[in-house]
Amino acid sequence: MASILITFVGKQDPYSDNSEKEGSIVTLVRYLMGQGISFKKVILLCTQGTQERAEATEDWLETDVKIARSQIEIIPVCSELSDDPVNLLLASREAYRAIETVQQDWVEGDCLEFNASSGTPVMKSSWSILEAAGKTPPNSKVWQVRDPREIKPGQEAVFLNDVSVLKDEFDIQVIKRQIANYNYSGAFVDLKLSNLHSSEIEALLNYGQYRLAFDFDRAFNSIQNLPLPFTETVLPQLAALRRKDKRALLEEIYSKIQIKDKKEEYSDLLVLLFSFQETLLRLLVVQKTLPNEVQASWERNEEKVKNQISTFDGGKLNLFLENYILKNGKKLQTLDDRGQHFSRISLKAILDYQPDSRDSELLPLIESLENYCGQRNDYIHDLKGISKIEKKGEILNALKKILQKIGSSTSDNPFDRLNKELSSLLEVEQKRGQNK
Repeated sequence: MASILITFVGKQDPYSDNSEKEGSIVTLVRYLMGQGISFKKVILLCTQGTQERAEATEDWLETDVKIARSQIEIIPVCSELSDDPVNLLLASREAYRAIETVQQDWVEGDCLEFNASSGTPVMKSSWSILEAAGKTPPNSKVWQVRDPREIKPGQEAVFLNDVSVLKDEFDIQVIKRQIANYNYSGAFVDLKLSNLHSSEIEALLNYGQYRLAFDFDRAFNSIQNLPLPFTETVLPQLAALRRKDKRALLEEIYSKIQIKDKKEEYSDLLVLLFSFQETLLRLLVVQKTLPNEVQASWERNEEKVKNQISTFDGGKLNLFLENYILKNGKKLQTLDDRGQHFSRISLKAILDYQPDSRDSELLPLIESLENYCGQRNDYIHDLKGISKIEKKGEILNALKKILQKIGSSTSDNPFDRLNKELSSLLEVEQKRGQNK
């Protein structure tokens, strides 16, 4: 394994007139070489005011420390930092630019060493800031060199500047923001770049992403062997969703509509609303016409429903549909142009025939969603954007009442419960890192 050292050059390099000892760069290089580390490269970042000091450091490293001059490179920083060496933003940018520069020489297994003891205070701080922000390669270290005049008994002259606790604090805030926004794939990427990852958190993030995508099989596989109390309530939900239980699917769509509302993603909300309406209508029609086939797939039941219509209630339903007039004055077309499938409107008309349904509150609630389903068609077919939905609270209230009336649950959103679980596990990992 080889190391690449990157350091700013200070006014005490390569030799300090104040302490009459070697400066921090030479001290650090000697220390690391004493640990058996060989240098692939030493990068000296200098301002216009420390150019001569950089050249003197280069000579000193070659002559006294025996590092080949070909392995030493002096890189002048930008003129702005030379003119303003106390500017933290400029110093951090130059430090990061140096890291990018050495990437061409870096191979897996190499280590980047940063000297946080040379240059102005902001130059010294820039390495720790970059490390805490996750902008340094995984295999990198920030070193601190003590002023030889101030070393107390028991203190090392050279020591690692560990900012992992601070980095964990930054990382956990970023990951929690991703999770709060239900961006589980983004949180997964950030987690892998942090010190907070664990198999449980990774599994839960995968579960969340798959469940959002209606991929219930992979969501189940992600957590089925997870030893957490959280799964005791989730796995039965997934089992119902995997067997396409209609009420479970309606609850699932409702929870995702809530998320789209929070994120103000109204176009997607209307697409889900359309799916809810269609799933609900199919369920209610089957309940009325084929009560023993409720859990069968719609693909299987649709043909049976067609056959039921002609004989249902002595043929009265069929006659009702033949004479059904839509709001626009046109007659209802029960099946599509190919005579294969029911439209959403024809399913609603079938329900409209039922006296017990007409007198209930369910059909008015379904009717209240129809206008929004029409907006969904504008979005899909005309590519119209939707930045606002008037009276959107009515949608959520109607959906909640519908679920209650068909005997489904409107309890806590499963994704909000997931977010709380993830937050707790992240905090456990953070404390574990603090106690190492």
